[in-house]
Amino acid sequence: MAGRNKSSVEDNESPMPVNNEVNTTGKQECASCSKKIKDRYLLKALDLYWHEDCLKCACCDCRLGEVGSTLFTRANLILCKRDYLRLFGTTGYCPACSLSS
Repeated sequence: MAGRNKSSVEDNESPMPVNNEVNTTGKQECASCSKKIKDRYLLKALDLYWHEDCLKCACCDCRLGEVGSTLFTRANLILCKRDYLRLFGTTGYCPACSLSS
């Protein structure tokens, strides 16, 4: 799952871009599965490279490259906009405890 990759994900309250790029070298390693990306297209997000199937929302498992061009990070999770707003609202604070995570 994308939210459980080996690299640390920094919290960011604003949307982060997801860029679809043409894989010209085939030397990039996927941040999620650690395998070489041999597909024609790859995603670049959070300054890391991802297979199109590997960059997913940690909550709903949707493919982030298909649902838009942004993602959100919070509490070491990679989230789609819908789940970020559902979990943290527009304030960025947890609705259950009112603390920033």
